[in-house]
Amino acid sequence: MSFQSPVRRALLAGAAAIVLSGGASAQDWSGFYIGANAGGGIMSSKGATSDYYGSPGDQSTWSGVVGGTAGLNWMAGSNVVIGIEGDFDWSGASDNTGFIYGGTYYRNKARWDWVSTIRGRAGITMDDAFLYGTAGIAIVGTSYKFCYYYTDCAPGGSDENASSTRAQVGLTGGLGVEFAIDPDVSVDLSYLYIDLASTTTHDGDGDVKKFGSSESVARVGVNWHV
Repeated sequence: MSFQSPVRRALLAGAAAIVLSGGASAQDWSGFYIGANAGGGIMSSKGATSDYYGSPGDQSTWSGVVGGTAGLNWMAGSNVVIGIEGDFDWSGASDNTGFIYGGTYYRNKARWDWVSTIRGRAGITMDDAFLYGTAGIAIVGTSYKFCYYYTDCAPGGSDENASSTRAQVGLTGGLGVEFAIDPDVSVDLSYLYIDLASTTTHDGDGDVKKFGSSESVARVGVNWHV
């Protein structure tokens, strides 16, 4: 996606700056921290599929995220850091896509209300910067709907309508660069990719409908080390 390229370039630029700096870490990254983050992401929704309905294909939509972060780091030697981090963000991701199959117009709706991740982090430090990779699990509050266009996905509007509202568990991974601007304050630039497994539900006729989604997220955070 076009959104991911500038994010990756920024992270690689940060990594290059760390390597070129050539010095030992001037910041003690060990200990507990809390923070706040904000940013944006591109959600890709796969739309409803079944044995006899087609799919509109992946549809993408931009949204903002904002939330809080907490974590714990350990220094392993002079410039290696390992840790664990969790976060919770409110999400505005929402996709409402129409498509035609068999001469009939349908709608797919997908929404992410909130996103939480629990991840391990590991990386190296030089001067006041920490370059890391991260991976773990994501829990997302999702809502999916499929319907004939004229029912607007209202409950009971059609036997073909289907919906699913649930917390889904998926996988996440990414990269980040964190800069210490004070012994107790750091700024974190990060990219995460979150992928959810498909979820299955049934319409009013008992036929299976499947939905799926994923998101690429870039965030800026401020952490207070306590």
